[in-house]
Amino acid sequence: MKTKMAIFAAVLAAGFVATPAATAGAAAKTNTDPASKASSEQTQAVEDVATADRLVAYGDAHRDALSLIAAARILKASGVRHARATKKTEGSGKKDAQHKEDKDQTVAGILARAKQYAAGNKALIALAEDVAASSTKGRVGGPGRATSRVYGGYTDTWTITFEGGEPAIVAIRGDGDTDLDFYVYDENGNLIARDTDGTDYTLLRWTPRWTGKFYIKVKNLGHVYNQYVIATN
Repeated sequence: MKTKMAIFAAVLAAGFVATPAATAGAAAKTNTDPASKASSEQTQAVEDVATADRLVAYGDAHRDALSLIAAARILKASGVRHARATKKTEGSGKKDAQHKEDKDQTVAGILARAKQYAAGNKALIALAEDVAASSTKGRVGGPGRATSRVYGGYTDTWTITFEGGEPAIVAIRGDGDTDLDFYVYDENGNLIARDTDGTDYTLLRWTPRWTGKFYIKVKNLGHVYNQYVIATN
């Protein structure tokens, strides 16, 4: 009996010693740092871009020229650039053609609509032209921003590399036609962040442990495609 008890105790001791090491090993494979940084100059710039894109949505919905002009000014000040990312699409939905007209989400396109909505108001048109003529900040490492569409029943997957130890942020704003769900996975397939509410916009944050690839999934739960804008640091 004493021999059996000694063996049992040894097994338990080995288990308690091995468990923390195994847990630490598993945690190391997940590329997110619990002690995440709150923000940085780069993440603040993405937040500014997200604010601009919300202003664009409001301006288009209400044909409000001033909202679009303000959005274009913010985008220029942020030093926004085209997102350096790759995208693949998968799913089995219907790639329908019946959809409202897509909007040009570039600064030039936004200002063109602002002048259209101004309906001859010289002061607003002059403001739009001033923003168009202003120079871009040209900040190094400015936010990456791109416009895309995801069809009903399909999922877009963006592959983006983020730096270890630096806060990461992804902002996405759809066109309001469907519900979009959002997921972020690291290179090992671990779920890092998600947003599955009933809207088509999100702001997701985390801090990677090491520099590596992340996969941002945009899933369209509707039946028509959704034109969306994605911005990252």
